[in-house]
Amino acid sequence: MANTGRKLKVEGRPGGPLMTETYWLTDTATGQWALVDPTYQVLDVWRDRLAQAGPPQAIFITHGHFDHIGGLAEVRRRFPEVPVWAHPDGVPLIGDGLKNGAIMVALPYEPAAATHFYRDGDEISLGETKIKVLDAPGHCPGSVLLLADGQLIAGDVLFAGSVGRWDLPGADYDTLAASIREKIMTLPDSTIVYPGHGPATTVGEERRNNFIVQKMMRGEEYDG
Repeated sequence: MANTGRKLKVEGRPGGPLMTETYWLTDTATGQWALVDPTYQVLDVWRDRLAQAGPPQAIFITHGHFDHIGGLAEVRRRFPEVPVWAHPDGVPLIGDGLKNGAIMVALPYEPAAATHFYRDGDEISLGETKIKVLDAPGHCPGSVLLLADGQLIAGDVLFAGSVGRWDLPGADYDTLAASIREKIMTLPDSTIVYPGHGPATTVGEERRNNFIVQKMMRGEEYDG
């Protein structure tokens, strides 16, 4: 989905065992950039870009499931001075392959750590762009959304035509529904949503056509 002409350029590439989207954010005014959710082999996924770029200004973590942080330790070795931002509630997942699910699916996981912590309502600067942090629990503890310039990095909270799982440890349907109602569906319909898996969408598209979101908006359980 095109985001040309915006102050913040968002580019995603899938990688890792679950084809997780790692996003490359660029502040167009300054050229400063950041990575969101470095999955396994992320340095290979972005090899062509990294060959020409300096270090990122930051690494942002939307949540601590293994497929979103499997490459974090590798990135930290390459860029040891770069701050890594995460929600404090996600710290146990980032540091433990059992808690973040890697061991459950027989994948290796090298524990890593955040260096900086954000919470609901915080604003993080990337060049001239202000990125607002929105708490969005329900899929897992410490899950956040990143909002800037009419664009939302959604992690595994909302997908095109679906929502994040609520049957995993630490997940809860009612909490996820509240996050979607209160943090996403209050945004303008034109807001572009970049999920952790699959294609981009918009808030309006999901409001009109996402059956689970419609159930959540009505306060109903999903029995499907």
